[in-house]
Amino acid sequence: MESTLFVVLGLLLRIGLPLGLTILVFALLRRLDQRWQAEARASVPVVPASQKPCWEVRGCPECQRKDCPAAKNARTPCWQTFRSREGTLKEACLDCDVFRQAPPPVRA
Repeated sequence: MESTLFVVLGLLLRIGLPLGLTILVFALLRRLDQRWQAEARASVPVVPASQKPCWEVRGCPECQRKDCPAAKNARTPCWQTFRSREGTLKEACLDCDVFRQAPPPVRA
């Protein structure tokens, strides 16, 4: 009976401890990722009122604007709307006058 108890206890230590630590690290990394995403959402610049929206500068027709995500979210710069989840911009954004003439972001 005692040897069975030691075997079970050994298995719990051998399997349970690494599994518990893995779950703890996963939870901490998930919390850190949520905090970083919240900071990223809070730091998205707002288009200044003096700057024309990209669809006016580029002369986009009405039919194209109604399907455009940038036109639906006019307070966010268009290049932020088209940014990929990895943070890269489309090649068209890099060559666009709206992106090139935008003021640099200000860090608080």
